[in-house]
Amino acid sequence: MDSVSSLSAGRFINRKISNIGAVDGVLYERSFGKSWSGGVFAGSRPNTWDYGYNFKLFQTGLFVSLEDSIGSGSSENTIGFVNQTNDFKTDRRYIYMQHVSNPIKSLSLFASSELDIYTVEAGEGKTKPDLTNFFVSARYAFSREYNLSVSYDIRKNVIYYETFKTFIDSVLFNESLQGLRVGFNTTAIKNFSISLRAGFRNMGNDKRSSNDFGASIYWMNIPQVSGSASANISFNRSNYVEGLNYGLTYSRNITEDIYGSAGFRRIDYTFPVNNIKLSQNILSMDINYSINKMFNLGFNYEGVFEDTSTYSRFFVDLTTRF
Repeated sequence: MDSVSSLSAGRFINRKISNIGAVDGVLYERSFGKSWSGGVFAGSRPNTWDYGYNFKLFQTGLFVSLEDSIGSGSSENTIGFVNQTNDFKTDRRYIYMQHVSNPIKSLSLFASSELDIYTVEAGEGKTKPDLTNFFVSARYAFSREYNLSVSYDIRKNVIYYETFKTFIDSVLFNESLQGLRVGFNTTAIKNFSISLRAGFRNMGNDKRSSNDFGASIYWMNIPQVSGSASANISFNRSNYVEGLNYGLTYSRNITEDIYGSAGFRRIDYTFPVNNIKLSQNILSMDINYSINKMFNLGFNYEGVFEDTSTYSRFFVDLTTRF
């Protein structure tokens, strides 16, 4: 490809249409002058249940992006069109819009929205616009060591007309859900990163309202043993589930070409509706071997241990760059 165009293949997330998510396929992108660019992609979206490959979920799309200046910084605005299918029958069709900017030195802004333009009424597909998702976030850095982030979203249930046919028959309403998230991060202590976060959805007395609180700490360049470690804890509460989720992870270079990590996570949830309790101990291990400049070999293990059962998963992947 020449200097103004590029071709990508595999699983990718493009920053200009980042909230669309992962695409398994090919992407062709080209610049038109200094400010304009565009792209087209074709492939499939990951499987709904396990994020694996599912080539029956074929999708195509295109987008146009404009880079410009704003205030003392820069901005990038993108508009795109996505057509998603299931077994080549229309599943979802929507217009995607995204804005990224840093109007002043310490402030970063991001916004995205999705306008669905396909619906099924009386068994017949129709074009009908419906704003199903709007998301906006801001991050402000008070200094190099302290930053605050805030995000707000309002969304409706996105309906995939082929994938969830049986679900569609039972949908009686499609009310909007709204949520607010706040996060704080500091790196004031050398080799440490500390984060606090809180989230609230459907603030008020709505039966579907929920909130979650969490904290995490990341320790780099640990003396004596080298490597890095992280610890996190979160508390979730809603009308349907309440409980704690906490864990530890340690990672380091084992040799010059081998990188490894090991982790432990504990889940203690209660489901108030039927008073069922869920307790899990989860162990994980990752090994990545850089064979050479072109090939990487990865191994992943996850074991889930409950009182009455145990589940284990192994993944091996070979990645090449060309």
